[in-house]
Formats: sequence, C-alpha cells, structure tokens
Amino acid sequence: MNQPLRQAYLTLIESLLTCPSEEETAILQANIELLDDEFAEYLREWATETLPNLDADKAENRANILYSLNLKFSSLQQGSRRSNIEIAIACLDIGLTIFTRAAYSEKWAMFQNGIANAYRNRIQGDRGDNLERAIAFFEAALQVRTRPAFPQDWATTQNNLALAYSYRI
Repeated sequence: MNQPLRQAYLTLIESLLTCPSEEETAILQANIELLDDEFAEYLREWATETLPNLDADKAENRANILYSLNLKFSSLQQGSRRSNIEIAIACLDIGLTIFTRAAYSEKWAMFQNGIANAYRNRIQGDRGDNLERAIAFFEAALQVRTRPAFPQDWATTQNNLALAYSYRI
C-alpha cells in the first residue's frame, strides 16, 4: 500500500471519527473510491496502533462510533457490497477489542449480534463457514441477551439466529 493511499485512508478515518453522525453517509459517499478491502485492512492496522494509546473513555467513544459506522457500511448502496461488509466486520472486530464481555457485557453482546449479522450477509469466503460463524456469534450474544434480562434484544437476536439457520447450508 503506497503512502498517498495510506494518508487518504487516515484522513477518511479521522473525518469519520470527528464528524457529526448525520454527516457520516455523505463522507462515505464522497470517498467511495477508498472503500475497498485495503481500507478494511488499514482500519485494523490503525486500530492496533492507535487504540491502546487512548484512555478508556476515548477508546469507548471510538468503539461506539465504529458500531455506528458498521451500520452505515452495511447499508451503503454505493461501492462494492463485498468490501462494505468487510469494512463493517473490521469495525466490529475492532470494537470487540474494547468492549469485552467482562467489562461491557451489554455492548459486547450488541457487537456480537452486529458481527453475526455481517457474517450472515458476508460475500467473501465460504458461505457455509460464514453462516457457522454467524450462528456462533448470535449464540454468544444470547449468553448476555437473555429473555428475562433483555427481552427485546433477546427476541431480535433469536430472530437473527433463526434467519442464519434458515440460510444454513
């Protein structure tokens, strides 16, 4: 990856992390040419270098923004659907390094459900393997999203799990 491309990726990440949430989609659409598999790879690299140096509050804020971005990437109609899903998965993977089950069980379960949805819809890789990973993530989310504790989240996750099973190969 060349230096100008790395700088463009970094500028895009910084823009997305500092803009109001209502501007995220416009920023993504204006930078559609940057939304590729290399961006997902760079995003992981950026997170590995950056997040450990942040205080807990700032890291939590970044993870929350990444969750929001995952939703934007997952629903983005422009660009490569495959790449958009890979970027969404990267956002969620990164968030799960911040939101552990022990420290943030509700957020952890939300990210588990999100990444499960991304794997259920994933284009890259083996379809069967992706569905099995989705099922495992949904089941992990249900360890926290129990019916008595979180009835609506439990129902949503159960529905998502059922969809994954219906697509199962």
